[in-house]
Amino acid sequence: AIGLADGFVGQAYDEVITVITPLYTNVVVSGLTIPVTIIDISLDSVIGLPANFDYSCDLSNCSFPGGSSGCVSVFSTSNPTVADTGLYHLYMYTTTTVDAGLFGIQTQNDVIDHYYIEILGFGCTDSLASNYDSTATIDDGSCDLPNGCGDISYLEYDASVTCNDASSCINLIINGCTDATALNYNANANVDDGSCVNCSNQNGLVI
Repeated sequence: AIGLADGFVGQAYDEVITVITPLYTNVVVSGLTIPVTIIDISLDSVIGLPANFDYSCDLSNCSFPGGSSGCVSVFSTSNPTVADTGLYHLYMYTTTTVDAGLFGIQTQNDVIDHYYIEILGFGCTDSLASNYDSTATIDDGSCDLPNGCGDISYLEYDASVTCNDASSCINLIINGCTDATALNYNANANVDDGSCVNCSNQNGLVI
């Protein structure tokens, strides 16, 4: 198979295939191999192109006379999208017309099936990143990888974190009184919430 130039999401595509048509060749007619003169080779259709792709020839009817060369242009009519990513196998249907001498004018239909186009998408290809893109085929360096604790419920919370790493979040915040001398001391609390009650603060009978 022959890969045409890759296409990319969001970018216009235009690739040129050079067609060289020989003037003479050999064909098999009624079991005999005979030399013939090529009148022309016509490109009848191209099947398998990505969505919004088309083709054109430098000769408007896509008929290339024997002994000549020409071009077929494969192009996008609009920029490929993420939905277009993938590999496209092309099938080019042709009709060859030859002068076979005593056997007269002969035609033969062929399929050229060794070309393909691949549409690639840029994005983050690391599944650990918060912005992982399963449709991306080329990593563009944009991956936002785990870089700290982004869970506000933990002591290790860091507001600058853009992609949470759960293993960095260790101590769950427990609010309460952390003063061991207070009446309502909470041994499990790790964040003092200002609720501590001390005897010196109580109203009552002084003896």
